[in-house]
Amino acid sequence: RRRTLLPRRRLPLLLFSLAAVGTEAWGPDYAFCYGYPCHGGESPYVFNSAWGAVPPPLIFPPDDSRLSHQMAAYWTAFVRGGSPNAGRAPGTPVWPQWDDSTQSTLVFDLPQPAVAQHLRSSYCDFWDGLGYIW
Repeated sequence: RRRTLLPRRRLPLLLFSLAAVGTEAWGPDYAFCYGYPCHGGESPYVFNSAWGAVPPPLIFPPDDSRLSHQMAAYWTAFVRGGSPNAGRAPGTPVWPQWDDSTQSTLVFDLPQPAVAQHLRSSYCDFWDGLGYIW
């Protein structure tokens, strides 16, 4: 969050948060992930893998399938041209660059991604107050 501590470069900083929860995405060994977006949970969406790695193969529900295509479009556009916005899916928000004043984050959630500002600020304020520097 404290970008001012980072070296000043002209490269954009883009943040996202996954709020969507994939149904049974992790299988029985990861029951603690049920009902929560777990670390790495964006991978099945970005790569449109439809949870196929966890037997038996599951199929994306329609909203998850749409989110998967939207996320893949952002990632593909970023890889192709350095900006996730150049080829984003129709109707999706512009992924804003993060800056100190707005602290904009693209939140991938159902039924539609949205931009949030100062996401989870109370948690960040807590760690900032302790002098935690990432």
